[in-house]
Amino acid sequence: MGRKKDDCLLRAPVEFGTVSIGKGSASVPCKFERDFFTLQRAEELLCGRRLNASIATGQDGEEQPKLFEDLETTVAAIFEVKGFSVKPDHLKATLNVQLAEIDVELLSHFANRKGQVKIDGAEAIEEASGEEAPADAA
Repeated sequence: MGRKKDDCLLRAPVEFGTVSIGKGSASVPCKFERDFFTLQRAEELLCGRRLNASIATGQDGEEQPKLFEDLETTVAAIFEVKGFSVKPDHLKATLNVQLAEIDVELLSHFANRKGQVKIDGAEAIEEASGEEAPADAA
């Protein structure tokens, strides 16, 4: 049986921070309410992970979340997240994406806005690419 249309690892409201565009990549800071994560779940999804995810703007703190497809601006990409920080009422993580994967102008619409993050898949960065594996001694 296939996955349901809305079957995902996480769908959560978020406050996006200041989007940074660098040489070859962009960073999107995200602030999540603690209600959506146990520390174990946050570690599974937001610590050293490569995410198949979508971010969307347009939900301004409404009680009932909109359907993901009804939000204003959506970017689907492969994001990397190295870690997260925790406070009593929220946690923060930064999603990094290669510029070749996204429309930079579209990404600029996320700066300091509210929206949603939808994570469809997550794997350890070293499992995904092997780039962090130690080199063999010659």
